[in-house]
Amino acid sequence: AGGEVETEAFLVAVEKLAPIADSLGRVYAFLRTDMSEHVDQVRKALKNAPADRLRDMVRREVVEKRRKDAGSASNALRWLNREARFIFMLLENITEGIDARTAATEAYHETLAPYHGPMLQRTFLWGLWASPGTEAVLASLGGGEQEVDVTAGQAR
Repeated sequence: AGGEVETEAFLVAVEKLAPIADSLGRVYAFLRTDMSEHVDQVRKALKNAPADRLRDMVRREVVEKRRKDAGSASNALRWLNREARFIFMLLENITEGIDARTAATEAYHETLAPYHGPMLQRTFLWGLWASPGTEAVLASLGGGEQEVDVTAGQAR
């Protein structure tokens, strides 16, 4: 059906996105770990009850009244979406000329902070303050002298 997301395609995309967190610096290692754990949760749910589309998996958990459970695939998908949005917004902010630390802080406030308690927010923001600057982030992502075509995923 139009607009529905294939489960395997989504998981593969997220798995390819997660290593970008490694490129952003050590402070983002937890993000990759969380993303990997959430992908594993979804894959485990798929082994127990295969679903070709994300919507089918979520609907099943809604019917079973498990969608809000901590270990549910629905919960893992919710967090994967938030984590991916954080990475996308961070990179988008950097491409718009915003300093990497400011870009990360803005992305955090927009995507993850609403779901973190006050203590975790302070810890996360402290970590972002210690994150690499724009030059280091661009260098780790392969930027710099070469122009990167983000739509094709290739350097020119």
